[in-house]
Amino acid sequence: GTVGFSLGSTMQTMRRRMFLAAAMLCLVSSAVSQAPLPPVYRLPTTITPVKYLVQVEPNIAAKTASGTIMIEMLTSSNESDSLNSITLHLGVDATVRESSVKLLDASGLKVPIGAIEYDDANTLIKVVLPEGNTLKNNGMYMLALEFACLLYSEPNGLFIGSYNTTSNYVASYFRPTFARNVFPCFDEPHFKTPITLRVLRPANYYAVSTAPWINSTTPDVNDMVLDTFEISEPIALHSLGLFISPMAPVTAMGLNLYAPPGTSTNVNYLETLLQNLYKTVGSLPTPGGNFSLVILPDKVFTSFSSYGIVYTSPEVYLGQEPGQRKQFSLRLKLTLAFLQQYLEYKMTPVWWSDLWLSDSIGTFVAMMLQPEYTESKHLPWIKVEMRSNGFGPDFSDSTHPVVDDQLLSRWDIENAIASESIKYKGLNVLTMWNDVMPEGLVMKTIQNYVELKKPVVTTNDLFELMVANIEANTTYNVIPAINLLQYWLNTTGHPVLTYQPLNNSMFTLTQSASCSETNNGSSPVWPISVSYTQNSTRDWTLYRQGVWLLNTSLDIS
Repeated sequence: GTVGFSLGSTMQTMRRRMFLAAAMLCLVSSAVSQAPLPPVYRLPTTITPVKYLVQVEPNIAAKTASGTIMIEMLTSSNESDSLNSITLHLGVDATVRESSVKLLDASGLKVPIGAIEYDDANTLIKVVLPEGNTLKNNGMYMLALEFACLLYSEPNGLFIGSYNTTSNYVASYFRPTFARNVFPCFDEPHFKTPITLRVLRPANYYAVSTAPWINSTTPDVNDMVLDTFEISEPIALHSLGLFISPMAPVTAMGLNLYAPPGTSTNVNYLETLLQNLYKTVGSLPTPGGNFSLVILPDKVFTSFSSYGIVYTSPEVYLGQEPGQRKQFSLRLKLTLAFLQQYLEYKMTPVWWSDLWLSDSIGTFVAMMLQPEYTESKHLPWIKVEMRSNGFGPDFSDSTHPVVDDQLLSRWDIENAIASESIKYKGLNVLTMWNDVMPEGLVMKTIQNYVELKKPVVTTNDLFELMVANIEANTTYNVIPAINLLQYWLNTTGHPVLTYQPLNNSMFTLTQSASCSETNNGSSPVWPISVSYTQNSTRDWTLYRQGVWLLNTSLDIS
């Protein structure tokens, strides 16, 4: 039948109808002008994915990829829910061959499709049933279609890079909202499903994925091999990883290392880091039993990850940058990429409003694991680094709290991650809490949190552990410590403090205002933990803790 579109211009119509240049002639559907779809930030929960089967074939020469996807879905059991359409995410550079779109019921019978609509502003695609038709409640359905996408030059969906002048690699990076740039999907973190991934690659390449390897075909007449990967553990799409390499992996430091020829396979600081990581939060949670570390020679000063795969650039991997602060920063990036395995991919925040559970906690633990933190001569600047980073970004982003329920659009989510404002504001909260609590209590709470092994989490999961550990491990008034967490996580801006030295080594701290114009209708008095040491020694191993500024001013001696 004829399918309809919701498109705003002739150029959009042409883009949506084009399944890359080579396939343009295969499109036979006609365009029908309709009103734009209304803004949507969250997908309906009336239809949820149960399992994905994706087959993808990158075309390295054309810098494109194409494939097929089948999504098993379950409809709501609530009879009052509307079930006359299926809404998914689809990026503006990804395309669907509309003649290939099929909807099947549990018996394998075709379900008629009335229209396919697009909402580019919200990166959505909607499969609409004919008027008067509806899906059955509590029913299983399968949506199948063909797709195509671009291979980007930077980490965004599927991207391509070069090992040298004669060989390329293809990799994926779907965090936070880039899976939709490859194929239509339910691109939200709480939709966790098993995934089967099939990858068609040249026989002289190697492929690794988040999903464990199942089998590979023998090379066909075009010297292509089809790899099958499958993971039964439900995962969020943004954590799915794929790397197609011209180089075979080597075993190094207990990892599968994908790196250009001649790359050092043993890095002392990385071996030590991994050992400390295992002692702190346990062995790396690897879906297939193996963990991959990928060196991207054409990228600089970067580390990021998918589930079971950490990508990094050569100077980060080798720690080659001169200057201790620079080396510290690079090690921090790599450590955080490893910690995301526990704090985001294994235990996934229900929504990006709880982004700090991954980024802030990961950065806090990463700093604790650096060798400088155990050396008293470095401790002052480490503490300043932890605090100052929390304040700096806030001057340009003071209207967002750490736990931000208004983090809705993909642009806000991507900007929050790129600006690192939430990451460092949350780090500041953890640092204050760590300074006033008994030694090791914060790390113990984080360890307890990781041990929950919940597939989806919210801030409340961590907060309950925090409160329980505060009450069980402190002998003084615990109310300020509990209030600190609640207030600093949920309030916009930051307080402004004035330091006034007095006689006899005394000083006054005065809290006068908030950096934010709005304060959620609450009191302008923030609970603030105060840590200090003597100027003559600057020895932060002797700093005073357990001091609170709970009013507008405080005299300290």
